[in-house]
Amino acid sequence: MKYKISKISEILSHLDNAIRNKNPFSLIRFGDGGLKMMISYTNQHQENMEIISDKEGIPINKIKDVLELWALYANKADYIDNPSVYDKHYFWGRFKKNYVPINDGTSKLLDNWEKVYNDIGIMTHNRKYCNPEFNWLSILNNKKNLIDLMINKKICFISVFDNIPRLNHYDIDYIKIADHYGNQFNNSFSDVMKYIEEHANNYDLWLNSSGELGRLYSGRIKDLGGRVLDMGFVAQYWNDSSRPHRFNKFIEPYLEDSIRMKLTQCGLQYKRNI
Repeated sequence: MKYKISKISEILSHLDNAIRNKNPFSLIRFGDGGLKMMISYTNQHQENMEIISDKEGIPINKIKDVLELWALYANKADYIDNPSVYDKHYFWGRFKKNYVPINDGTSKLLDNWEKVYNDIGIMTHNRKYCNPEFNWLSILNNKKNLIDLMINKKICFISVFDNIPRLNHYDIDYIKIADHYGNQFNNSFSDVMKYIEEHANNYDLWLNSSGELGRLYSGRIKDLGGRVLDMGFVAQYWNDSSRPHRFNKFIEPYLEDSIRMKLTQCGLQYKRNI
């Protein structure tokens, strides 16, 4: 593999030290959704941009500004995701539900991630990378995981939820955003940014599950000295146990503690690279 992908334990140790020493930290993931937004803009594919705009609540005339900030904050981030892990040797491949391969267009996009990043100004050399599935891998029932690190920490969680009862034994404040198709930019963005400006350093850790605009929240949190992880759909899993079917062959809920996951027999073959 051309690039080194940092292990979960390495990233969490880095984060733990950042919390202890009150150092800024950010982990920002783009995934195939972010790649699709990048290439739709660089190729000026108007129909795709309109679909993304409607779902993510980003006005068409703001997409250029958002992507410029993505590049700025990604270049400052401690870790960004690297889609080259999906080679089926280092890590399991990218699938749809029921182990169906992703379509050729998405597969090609993931293969060309480096050019897509570079085209909007994200530097790809001399930096640290995480697995795109970091959010799920960080809650595996390993010796050191994110859930253990959250104990006795003051946390702020940005997501579509104003409370997640399964996390009630953690010290968490919730910032609720507009959901998909809820016009997040107009209905949530300014309020979230204002809260970040005022409270970035009031928390040991921020957890961020807020779609394509969320990378701006993460970038600003780090700029102001805070520490933030992009948790994506883990927020949904913690809320109601729903999760993407695409990795059911490889990870599954850990029955002894429902907010954790565990590797299946098929997933265990990749444990050394996680």
